[in-house]
Amino acid sequence: MDDARSTASTAGGAAPVLPASARAYEHVAGNWPTVVWLDCGSAEPRVRQAWPRIVGSRSQEASSRGTAAGSDGETPRPAPEPALSPAKRPDPAWTPVWDGGTSLPLHVTLTRPFALQQYQIDPFVRAVQAAVARPRTATPSAAAPAAAGAAAGGCAAPVPRPFTAELGALPDVLPSSTGAREFLVLPLVGRGRAAAVACTLAVDRVVRAFGGPPFFDHPKPHVSVAWRLRAAGGAALTSAEGSTDCAKAALPGDADGSASDDSEDGFGVVLARVRVSQVHVRCGDRRFSVPIG
Repeated sequence: MDDARSTASTAGGAAPVLPASARAYEHVAGNWPTVVWLDCGSAEPRVRQAWPRIVGSRSQEASSRGTAAGSDGETPRPAPEPALSPAKRPDPAWTPVWDGGTSLPLHVTLTRPFALQQYQIDPFVRAVQAAVARPRTATPSAAAPAAAGAAAGGCAAPVPRPFTAELGALPDVLPSSTGAREFLVLPLVGRGRAAAVACTLAVDRVVRAFGGPPFFDHPKPHVSVAWRLRAAGGAALTSAEGSTDCAKAALPGDADGSASDDSEDGFGVVLARVRVSQVHVRCGDRRFSVPIG
């Protein structure tokens, strides 16, 4: 279909039924689970190489946060662990995504979990293709909303372009949308962070038009590298958790926002770089590749 390439289709047109453990919502007959993402799979060898360092940095941070000094200035002691029944105690070990955490390669997710009806799939892919394509010469009517937003102190909608995604070497932890799991993630840093947000916002407008859930208010582009179960009562990810306004990177780097890679161990602020020139769409087991720009 046009420039979008479909790589698979389901025989008979029946939506596949995923196991309950892999679904973010209850299966409804005729619904096709849909996700849109940016492929960062070529970074996996680098991430595997740095895996002990990634997990170690999170363990050290958790240890420092769990140490509390006594009010009388006595030697700091570990904070008590919350009491959990053995049945509900979460697995403390991180499971790398390449050990069965996802059916996708390392990636940046651009949508929240949602589903499409079969008749919506092709129109949806065409709409995504139009949203991330290089725009024609701007008309006055198209330029007016952006100018009005800038005048009001807001951010004009960024235009998606092919870019180099830089995976930060300093990991973070984010909860899942349901709060049942949490993910160890590598945030995007440098100029590629804003470019990933531009793709997210463009795709989000399409998802909303097709009745899907809106993305988080302040997107925080990242690549999930591991997951684990959360303690009972863990909060779900809210729209308040995200990046800074206008998607400006807040990690150390050059004055223009690009990060450096100059540490002794070779990882520095940037762990890996991946060239991104396509948006990928999966509806059930149908996959499409859509060029950016």
